Amino acid sequence: MNGLQRFRRAVYRRVPGWIRHHDFEVLVTILCLSAGIPLLLTDEADATSINATLPKLLVLAWSVILAFAPIAVILGLWQASRRTMADSTLWMRIEAWGLRALAYIGYIYWFAIIVVHHLDAFPATQIVLIFAATCHSRATGQIIKVEDYLADLGTAHAKP
Repeated sequence: MNGLQRFRRAVYRRVPGWIRHHDFEVLVTILCLSAGIPLLLTDEADATSINATLPKLLVLAWSVILAFAPIAVILGLWQASRRTMADSTLWMRIEAWGLRALAYIGYIYWFAIIVVHHLDAFPATQIVLIFAATCHSRATGQIIKVEDYLADLGTAHAKP
């Protein structure tokens, strides 16, 4: 094993396991936080940005959810990774709530852009739609895990 491989392995081992196992969610939360916080802190949208053409209330909702839903996702991931499955179901639901909030506001934001800019904006907005669908899919997966676990508990303790 050469020096680069040893270095890579050493760095990778120092990354907490909950981040290595949930890299999509962590990446999404970092991206959303880095987009949502500046939107909240600035009052005016650039005249050439899509936000300048959308209703202010929608842009505010978009920025608030981009800034705060990722905190629920990270908190849920981190806390669930520190507990047994029995104790982590609440945290898994909190993570799913954050992902669903991102998904629904993504769908609304995508639809608003299409309404305002018509089908001309369709190709450029696909990343928002795919982002929303992926967040929705991940949230649904988390809820299914929780429901399956709870259903298994019910059948494991049921009398024959």
